[in-house]
Amino acid sequence: MDHSIIDILLVSTIVILLLIFYFNRIRREKSYLELFKILSKNTEFLTEYQKKQEITQLKNTIKIYSQFQIILKISKCDFVTFFKYDYSNRYVILHFLLSIDSKGCIIQENSLDKLPISGNLLALNVLKSDDTDLYTLYTDEIKGKNDIVYHSTKEKGVNKIYYQNVFINRENPLGFITLSYKDKNFELPEDDKVEVLRIIENIKSYL
Repeated sequence: MDHSIIDILLVSTIVILLLIFYFNRIRREKSYLELFKILSKNTEFLTEYQKKQEITQLKNTIKIYSQFQIILKISKCDFVTFFKYDYSNRYVILHFLLSIDSKGCIIQENSLDKLPISGNLLALNVLKSDDTDLYTLYTDEIKGKNDIVYHSTKEKGVNKIYYQNVFINRENPLGFITLSYKDKNFELPEDDKVEVLRIIENIKSYL
């Protein structure tokens, strides 16, 4: 075979391979570009979604705070507090969400935050209660049963607590709300109790 033909064939083969490589590269780069655009759009969407969620959560917290202020005014309690149940582990954990005192000041910390409920008879009794009434609990009843809860309430001077579980569905309560009193002889009138229960029902839509 003539060397010129072999050279032509060789050059042609190289050119074809280079063209294939070039177009494959273009196609890959285009795919990468498209993928990058898709990821960028998703990132923007997720960022916007997170911002909206944070704004919604902030608005709901403000609404809960305003409802707590109404409860304070009606019930004349010293503190209103909400704890949320965390069911994500093998045992239920309490998460402190919000507490305000009689002056409307937000309390930042609570020693009962992240307290496991399992093995805690007091907390288990609260967990198993329904939402048909405001139930009472005296601090002296806790003494010797749960030192953490007892000392936490005593430090605030609390001697009596009204509490209710908050249900979104009938399976498990979402958390519970407490009305705490320093005066252990205080009795919440039935009419006020009914009004507080109505407000707690309204709070469910913000949780």
